[in-house]
Parts: sequence; structure tokens; C-alpha cells
Amino acid sequence: MRIQLLKPQGWFLVTNSLIVERSHAGTATADPNTYVDANGIITNCAHCRCSRRVDSLDQWDFVPEYLQPRLESEVQVSHGLCPVCQAYFYRLN
Repeated sequence: MRIQLLKPQGWFLVTNSLIVERSHAGTATADPNTYVDANGIITNCAHCRCSRRVDSLDQWDFVPEYLQPRLESEVQVSHGLCPVCQAYFYRLN
């Protein structure tokens, strides 16, 4: 895990490296309708793979395992940048 301070916002960027991949334990689920817009599109961050919420466009959640098995074939994926990745990777000086 790496934690980096983003200036001038004062945010932290946390990145993790995958060591082991396995299913999540428990029964927690994410409603795909929270992330699928009216056009049937899910917007994922191109860097961190977070998904943008439809009800709050500034909120991005990391839920790839919960969305994958529930998506229907007509759902499409678009890519964007979450606020944290945009500030870190493409900050304007």
C-alpha cells in the first residue's frame, strides 16, 4: 500500500498492489442501478477502476467484484477520471 499526499487539496491518494485475488466473504452487495445511468452506461475511472454513482456524480466507489456478475449484456462501460486520480495524475500547475 502506498499513501501519497495531494497538494494543495490536502487529499490522500492510496494505491494498493494486488497480491492475492479471491471472492469477498459475506453477503454485501451493490445495486447495479446505483452505477448504471439512464442510457445503460457505467462510468469507470481509467486509473483506479472506481465506478461513478448516478445519484451523486462526485462520488466514486470501488465495487468491480459486486457489479461484474450482475450486469446484463446491454450495459456498456465508459471511462472517465475520478476527482482523486484527476488531481493526482493531471493536476494543473
